[in-house]
Parts: sequence; structure tokens; C-alpha cells
Amino acid sequence: MEKKQKIKEQVGQLFFVGIEGAQLSEEERKWLSEFSAGGILLLPRNIKSPYQLFTLCQELRRATSIPPFIAIDQEGGIVDRLSPFAPSFPSNLALGATGNPEYAHQQGKLTARLLKMLGMNLNLAPVIDLLACKDNNGIGIRAFGSQPELVIDFGRAYLRGLKEEGALSTLKHFPGLGRALVDPHSELPFIEAGKEPLLENDVFVFKELSHYSPFIMTGHACYPALISDKKRPASLSIEIVSDLLNGVMGYKGLVITDDLEMGAISVFASPMEATIQALKSGNDMVMFSSPGRQVMPIVSDLCAEIDGNPQFAQEMSNSIQKVMAIKKHLSPGLTPSSFHKEELTELFQEIDILSEKIAEDSIVEMPSSGEDIIQAVTKPVVFYPRIKPVLAGSPSGGTIIGDALMPLCSEFVEESYAVESPILRKDAFSSRQIAIIFTYNAHWYPQQKGFIQEVQSYFPRCFHISLGLPGDLKGNLFLRSLAAFSPTPSSIRAALRVLWGEISPRGKLPIRGILL
Repeated sequence: MEKKQKIKEQVGQLFFVGIEGAQLSEEERKWLSEFSAGGILLLPRNIKSPYQLFTLCQELRRATSIPPFIAIDQEGGIVDRLSPFAPSFPSNLALGATGNPEYAHQQGKLTARLLKMLGMNLNLAPVIDLLACKDNNGIGIRAFGSQPELVIDFGRAYLRGLKEEGALSTLKHFPGLGRALVDPHSELPFIEAGKEPLLENDVFVFKELSHYSPFIMTGHACYPALISDKKRPASLSIEIVSDLLNGVMGYKGLVITDDLEMGAISVFASPMEATIQALKSGNDMVMFSSPGRQVMPIVSDLCAEIDGNPQFAQEMSNSIQKVMAIKKHLSPGLTPSSFHKEELTELFQEIDILSEKIAEDSIVEMPSSGEDIIQAVTKPVVFYPRIKPVLAGSPSGGTIIGDALMPLCSEFVEESYAVESPILRKDAFSSRQIAIIFTYNAHWYPQQKGFIQEVQSYFPRCFHISLGLPGDLKGNLFLRSLAAFSPTPSSIRAALRVLWGEISPRGKLPIRGILL
């Protein structure tokens, strides 16, 4: 009875939870002191400025009796929670296109320094899913590439960088989401690949890198070739988590679920059912993006389950011990006690410099009808998709496209288009001869491909830059076509500089075969 009571007092250590906003309310301080969540997941709603974020992390430590893991998705590219105020690295696919794992090592180091300086200790990265399907939805340019060796080399280098600077890492999303045709955020993917290719490729990458990371995150997808219950998500499967990951692979670190509030799980089980199933399947911790107070009823039900199930109580005790063992290494000295704006500014400059190097070495020349360059006197019309990273704006108050163009030409016209239903306003460009077309995964949008063909027929000279998966306009010939792999400022600048002849394209395609 005494042992069960102790487990119940520490059951909060099995949960990652969110918080409401940019600062803690009195109510949140109260439930945090009572609940003492094992981890706090920081999301865009919690992040406003560097000092605000640093202060929030300090408050979280003071509010909890046991220091929490303070986690963030800081992958780089399109998943960059700190982009409102910090420079963004290019995507992982751009990193893979450089062919230089040392860039991943340096990016890991700078990312760890940034997180620590702002008060966080756990990065929910890197993504080591193999990009095995061009129609993949949810991973895409978040992956390093399509070949196991490349992903292992870049993943290992990135992990080494994080560790050298004292930040914890997470491998995700086991056993691999790079073949998913739908996004788990909205619905449950079914991975139809056979057992052999999954084990020899997707799972192999996790096995090779598992010794380098204290966390592995399980993904929400079904793998009929790997389990007997063909419709069960991997994150809730004993065969995937306990038997394969903890058993066959012998993983000894912490296994955590992806957010149990995603659409992939909500169609399969209630939050309470998902929690019990995840923990019984071998996950050590479960994740909820909702504020912790909304998770409290689940905690109460979990305690009741522990009361009535001695074997489950022992399993939870083992998981709590694993959590506490890793937390022993969270030395208070690793987290600064005061905010240093000057050091942060210097770090931003280092990130900017490395981002530019990565971007410039990642641009790939795609098949085209020539190798023309744009002259300085050119007055192009620049078409770009209305996607969040490109529309984010810039410190100058303009657009990141405009900022990238200004050093290259004195006069240009910017025209954004909706990826689902683009319209060409021909009357606005009657005197223009040159178009630069930015695309983002145009192969997903038939209307976007038709729009681009219309642009090509209207402008005598057309250049193309892909910001997403390369080959998204396969069959469309341009005067020049480049793959940048990332809709981030440094990648956009690098691609435009290639078009203007300032630098040459030095990248190598990080994907093969059917992906092009």
C-alpha cells in the first residue's frame, strides 16, 4: 500500500503537458505544485520574446517540486518554435543536400546553446524518419533524406552537437513516418510497406542511433506488416513499443508518445484510454498539448488503475525511476540564472552565419532548358505561395522574398498566390518579360501546376525555385530550376543568388528514385 501511494504521488512524472499562455497563472502554479508534471511542452502560444520565454522557464522550475523536462520542437526549417525572434536554420532536407554532416553537428551545438540560454533542456528533435514516399504528408522536408546511411550520418552528428552543449535530444517518430500518406495531426496513417523493408530501412535507422539519445518518441501510424492488430497505432502497440523497441532493439532510454490529442489517436481511443494503452504498451511517458489542468481527470483515473493492478503499478514505478534517473543529470548549473541579452545577440549572429553556409551549400540544379542567369538590371515578377514561413514577414517590415531580392535588383514586383486556387492577374504585368516562380510541394495541388503553366505561357523567360520537395514540377521546363528544400530566409536568399550568378549550386539531391 505504501509503495502504491508513493507511485501515485509521483505519477505526474509520467506526463508531458502544455500550459495556457506566455506566463503562469495562479491556477497553473497551484496544479503544477500539486501535480509536478514530468515535462512541460512549450508551444507557439507560450512564446513571445526571448526574455518572456526565459522568465517562463524560470517560473516553471520554481512551481514544480521536481524539476521538469522543458521541451520544445526546435527542428529547424518549417518546425521552428523560436522563429518569431530567432534566426531559422534551413530544413533537415536542405541539411542533407549539403552532403556535410559537420553542418548538422554545428547546428546541434548552436541549437543546444540557444535552448539552454532561454531556459529549456529538451529538444524534441531530430526527425530521423526516412523520406520514402513523394506523397508523404507530415514529414517531407523535415527528413534528412531517403537513404538510411545519410540519415544516420546526419542524425548522429546533430545528436553529438546537442549533447556536447548539454541539451537532451529525442529521436522521432518510431518506427518511422516517412511513408505516411496522411498527416497524423489530422488522421491515422496506414503504412502499407512490407516487414522486411520497414525493419531493414526505417527501423534500422532508429536502431543505429538509439544509443545516442535519451528519448525516443513513438509515432501515431499503423504498420500492418509489423503487428497482429492491423488497425492499432504504433504508439499504443505492445508489439511495437515493448517487444520491438524495448525488446529486440534493447532500448534503455525513455520512450514517450507523440501528442495523444492528435487526430490519429482521437479516432481510435479517448484520452484516458489512450493514456492507459500507451503506458501498458511500454511507453514511459505520455504527451498532451493541452494545459495540465485539463489532464488532471486522466491522472485521477490512472491512479485508480494503479490501485487495482499490481503489475501495472510495478511497470509505472519502473518508468518513474527511469525518468528520475535522467533528471539527476539535469544540473542546475546547466541553466543560466539570469538573462544575458548580449550573449543571445551574439548567438543569433552565429546562427545566421551557419544558416547561410548551409543554405548556400544545399542548392541543387534541377533539369531545365538552359543555364541562364539573371542580370542585375532585370525587373522580374516574383510569384510565391501563401504559406506561413514565407508570409511570416521580416525585421525590415517587408517580406522575406523582398528582403532577399533587394541586394540583387532595384526593381521587382512581388505577387503571392494561393496554393489551392491561384489566379494570374495578367493585366498587372503587361510590360514584364521575366518571372521567378517559387513553389512549395506543387505536386499536391493540381491547380497550382495549372497556374504555373499559365505563367510560363505568358512570360517569355521563366525561372523556378522549389522550396519544398524537389521535382514538384517534373515535366515543366524552365530556363532554370533550382531546389532549395526550405522556405526559410537563408534558403530563399541562397537560391536567388544562384539565379543571379553570385554563387554556384553546390548541393546534392538527398533523395532518390520515385521521390523525384
